[in-house]
Amino acid sequence: MHNYGMNAYDQMQSSALDGRALEAQVLLRAARKLAWCAQHWQESDTPQFRTRLTEALDFNQRLWTLFQVELLSPENPLDAGVRGNLIRLSQEVDKRSFALHSGGEVGDLEMLTRLNEAIAGGLQDGSAILEEDSAGSDITSLNLTA
Repeated sequence: MHNYGMNAYDQMQSSALDGRALEAQVLLRAARKLAWCAQHWQESDTPQFRTRLTEALDFNQRLWTLFQVELLSPENPLDAGVRGNLIRLSQEVDKRSFALHSGGEVGDLEMLTRLNEAIAGGLQDGSAILEEDSAGSDITSLNLTA
């Protein structure tokens, strides 16, 4: 019963949000799930933890897969450089997620959590800019103040 009420609330709240706000909300929801797993990492050998970890990783992976589809769409209005940076980030999400499914480290969870929170923050205030290193080959930071 409680779960039904929360799902109904989530659906009602989601219908009132614009695209960026909805993306931010879903990223923060994924971050909360991942953060719980990081905070309870010492329980990683229990079946309950493994279930929650799998649920958190699967939720996050589905979200980032949707982002990948949108980023690869020819109709995507984002600057090609920003799209490229986000695609590279999504590949890092894939890599860390797969590592966590087969063991991984708590640092992988913490990185995924911080990434989701940073992207959500940028979506909420509209100021996320992905920066590349001088060679243009790697993302060095997510600048949320520019």
